[in-house]
Amino acid sequence: MDKMEYDGLYFVPFAKENVNSVEEINKEMYEVLEDKDKYIAPTVEYALKCIEKPDALVLGIYNKENYLMGYTMLNNDFNFIKKGLSKYFEGALEKEVFDFKNIVVRPKFRGQAIQRRSIEFYFNYAKKNGAKYLISYYHPKNVHSRSNFEKMGFTVVEKVVLFEKLERNFVIKKI
Repeated sequence: MDKMEYDGLYFVPFAKENVNSVEEINKEMYEVLEDKDKYIAPTVEYALKCIEKPDALVLGIYNKENYLMGYTMLNNDFNFIKKGLSKYFEGALEKEVFDFKNIVVRPKFRGQAIQRRSIEFYFNYAKKNGAKYLISYYHPKNVHSRSNFEKMGFTVVEKVVLFEKLERNFVIKKI
């Protein structure tokens, strides 16, 4: 996959050699969080596994000046099936459900609608690639994520617990 442009953002697949940017951005995010329990950061190891999977993407989010503003992950690992959430997909095949995990934006770029535009990018990408549903999770206290998902027409269908301790709102949008 090559660099893709959407609404002034450039989504570029990470290669193994630049995956350490994930950890760098995670540290920046964690330092500014008031409520540290809102955030669980994907590790570099997890990002590397995603880079190697044919049905996963780790994308750097760049501006027109080619500055890395954040990253995002699409990983169809089908954990939603293990959590009993497939009941929301009306018999869709696994490949028809796109599961994006994170949209992480460097603190100095917050407030520029990067998360919303990234969600829109994923919606268009999923639709183009035959998906019938787009799903994700966010922390129930994260008002910015809630607002962006609502604006995009996602519905919170249930609260789930990830990694045995992290409560998240599970959201879905039919394409």
